[in-house]
Amino acid sequence: MALFKKREVKRGIEVEDHSLHLPAKRVVQFLEREHIATFTLQFEGELWSWHAFYRYLPQENLLITLSTPDSRHATLLAQMESPIVSGGISVKSRVVKKIRGVQFLAVAERGSQETFSRYRSKYLSRFPQAVLYPKGELWLFTLNYIKYSDNRFKFGEKYIWPL
Repeated sequence: MALFKKREVKRGIEVEDHSLHLPAKRVVQFLEREHIATFTLQFEGELWSWHAFYRYLPQENLLITLSTPDSRHATLLAQMESPIVSGGISVKSRVVKKIRGVQFLAVAERGSQETFSRYRSKYLSRFPQAVLYPKGELWLFTLNYIKYSDNRFKFGEKYIWPL
Protein backbone atom coordinates (compact mmCIF):
# COMPACT_ATOMS: atom_id res chain seq x y z
CA MET A 1 0.00 0.00 0.00
CA ALA A 2 1.43 3.38 -0.99
CA LEU A 3 1.02 5.70 1.98
CA PHE A 4 1.70 8.90 0.10
CA LYS A 5 -0.15 9.14 -3.23
CA LYS A 6 0.54 12.76 -4.05
CA ARG A 7 -1.86 15.56 -4.87
CA GLU A 8 -1.73 19.33 -4.29
CA VAL A 9 -3.68 20.84 -1.38
CA LYS A 10 -4.52 24.47 -0.73
CA ARG A 11 -1.81 24.99 1.90
CA GLY A 12 0.78 24.27 -0.79
CA ILE A 13 2.06 20.80 0.14
CA GLU A 14 1.42 17.51 -1.55
CA VAL A 15 -0.32 14.85 0.51
CA GLU A 16 -2.59 11.87 -0.04
CA ASP A 17 -6.26 12.82 -0.32
CA HIS A 18 -8.21 11.25 2.55
CA SER A 19 -10.72 14.09 2.74
CA LEU A 20 -13.64 11.83 1.86
CA HIS A 21 -13.04 9.58 4.84
CA LEU A 22 -11.66 10.91 8.09
CA PRO A 23 -10.55 8.64 10.93
CA ALA A 24 -13.19 6.98 13.11
CA LYS A 25 -14.91 9.12 15.74
CA ARG A 26 -13.10 7.42 18.65
CA VAL A 27 -9.72 8.22 17.05
CA VAL A 28 -10.71 11.84 16.46
CA GLN A 29 -11.92 12.14 20.07
CA PHE A 30 -8.65 10.66 21.34
CA LEU A 31 -6.55 13.08 19.27
CA GLU A 32 -8.66 16.04 20.42
CA ARG A 33 -8.45 15.03 24.10
CA GLU A 34 -4.69 14.50 24.28
CA HIS A 35 -2.16 17.31 23.85
CA ILE A 36 1.43 15.98 23.77
CA ALA A 37 2.93 14.05 20.85
CA THR A 38 6.34 12.56 20.21
CA PHE A 39 7.66 13.08 16.67
CA THR A 40 10.62 11.46 14.88
CA LEU A 41 12.29 12.43 11.62
CA GLN A 42 15.15 11.00 9.61
CA PHE A 43 17.46 13.30 7.66
CA GLU A 44 20.68 12.29 5.93
CA GLY A 45 20.94 9.11 8.00
CA GLU A 46 20.32 10.88 11.30
CA LEU A 47 17.27 10.23 13.48
CA TRP A 48 15.89 12.92 15.77
CA SER A 49 12.89 12.79 18.12
CA TRP A 50 11.14 15.55 20.07
CA HIS A 51 8.01 16.09 22.13
CA ALA A 52 5.55 18.90 21.46
CA PHE A 53 2.20 20.25 22.56
CA TYR A 54 -0.23 19.95 19.66
CA ARG A 55 -3.70 21.02 18.62
CA TYR A 56 -5.64 18.59 16.42
CA LEU A 57 -7.96 19.90 13.70
CA PRO A 58 -10.23 16.99 12.73
CA GLN A 59 -11.72 18.40 9.50
CA GLU A 60 -8.20 18.85 8.11
CA ASN A 61 -6.75 15.82 9.94
CA LEU A 62 -3.91 18.07 11.01
CA LEU A 63 -1.70 18.50 14.08
CA ILE A 64 -0.41 22.03 14.79
CA THR A 65 2.70 22.57 16.92
CA LEU A 66 4.81 25.58 17.88
CA SER A 67 8.63 25.46 17.78
CA THR A 68 11.53 27.86 18.04
CA PRO A 69 13.19 28.36 14.64
CA ASP A 70 16.59 27.35 16.01
CA SER A 71 15.44 24.09 17.64
CA ARG A 72 17.11 20.97 16.23
CA HIS A 73 13.91 19.52 14.79
CA ALA A 74 12.80 22.80 13.17
CA THR A 75 16.25 23.23 11.63
CA LEU A 76 16.21 19.69 10.22
CA LEU A 77 12.59 19.93 9.00
CA ALA A 78 13.37 23.20 7.21
CA GLN A 79 16.17 21.47 5.25
CA MET A 80 13.92 18.63 4.07
CA GLU A 81 11.77 18.62 0.95
CA SER A 82 8.27 17.33 1.85
CA PRO A 83 9.42 16.07 5.26
CA ILE A 84 7.73 12.91 6.48
CA VAL A 85 7.70 12.26 10.22
CA SER A 86 6.47 9.44 12.40
CA GLY A 87 5.08 9.89 15.85
CA GLY A 88 3.09 8.65 18.77
CA ILE A 89 0.55 9.88 21.30
CA SER A 90 -0.39 7.77 24.30
CA VAL A 91 -2.26 7.70 27.58
CA LYS A 92 0.11 6.86 30.41
CA SER A 93 -1.10 4.01 32.59
CA ARG A 94 0.45 1.28 34.71
CA VAL A 95 -2.67 -0.81 34.09
CA VAL A 96 -2.24 -2.66 30.77
CA LYS A 97 -5.96 -2.84 30.04
CA LYS A 98 -6.20 0.99 30.20
CA ILE A 99 -3.45 1.68 27.64
CA ARG A 100 -4.49 3.63 24.54
CA GLY A 101 -2.46 5.35 21.89
CA VAL A 102 -1.84 6.44 18.32
CA GLN A 103 1.10 5.87 16.03
CA PHE A 104 1.15 8.03 12.92
CA LEU A 105 2.92 9.15 9.76
CA ALA A 106 2.55 12.75 8.64
CA VAL A 107 3.85 15.26 6.13
CA ALA A 108 5.25 18.36 7.85
CA GLU A 109 5.00 21.94 6.60
CA ARG A 110 6.15 25.17 8.18
CA GLY A 111 3.24 27.58 8.54
CA SER A 112 3.32 30.30 5.89
CA GLN A 113 2.54 33.99 6.35
CA GLU A 114 -0.93 33.45 4.91
CA THR A 115 -1.78 30.51 7.20
CA PHE A 116 0.00 31.84 10.30
CA SER A 117 -2.80 33.89 11.86
CA ARG A 118 -5.50 31.30 11.11
CA TYR A 119 -3.63 28.39 12.63
CA ARG A 120 -1.98 30.38 15.40
CA SER A 121 -5.38 31.46 16.72
CA LYS A 122 -6.53 27.82 16.74
CA TYR A 123 -3.34 26.81 18.59
CA LEU A 124 -3.71 29.67 21.08
CA SER A 125 -7.32 28.69 21.80
CA ARG A 126 -5.96 25.39 23.15
CA PHE A 127 -2.73 26.77 24.67
CA PRO A 128 -3.31 30.45 25.58
CA GLN A 129 0.01 30.62 27.44
CA ALA A 130 1.77 30.28 24.05
CA VAL A 131 0.98 33.97 23.44
CA LEU A 132 4.08 34.59 25.58
CA TYR A 133 6.10 32.77 22.91
CA PRO A 134 5.98 35.31 20.03
CA LYS A 135 8.99 33.97 18.11
CA GLY A 136 7.54 30.47 17.81
CA GLU A 137 6.99 29.04 14.34
CA LEU A 138 3.92 27.01 13.52
CA TRP A 139 4.42 23.56 12.06
CA LEU A 140 1.53 21.73 10.43
CA PHE A 141 1.52 17.93 10.31
CA THR A 142 -1.00 16.40 7.89
CA LEU A 143 -1.74 12.86 9.05
CA ASN A 144 -1.54 10.23 6.31
CA TYR A 145 -1.53 7.05 8.39
CA ILE A 146 -2.89 6.31 11.87
CA LYS A 147 -2.81 3.15 13.97
CA TYR A 148 -4.96 3.47 17.09
CA SER A 149 -4.63 0.90 19.88
CA ASP A 150 -7.14 0.63 22.71
CA ASN A 151 -6.87 -2.07 25.38
CA ARG A 152 -9.95 -0.92 27.31
CA PHE A 153 -12.37 -3.08 25.34
CA LYS A 154 -10.14 -5.88 24.08
CA PHE A 155 -6.41 -6.41 24.62
CA GLY A 156 -4.50 -5.53 21.46
CA GLU A 157 -7.47 -3.98 19.64
CA LYS A 158 -6.21 -1.94 16.68
CA TYR A 159 -7.79 0.47 14.23
CA ILE A 160 -5.85 1.36 11.07
CA TRP A 161 -6.57 4.45 8.97
CA PRO A 162 -6.80 4.76 6.03
CA LEU A 163 -8.69 1.49 5.68
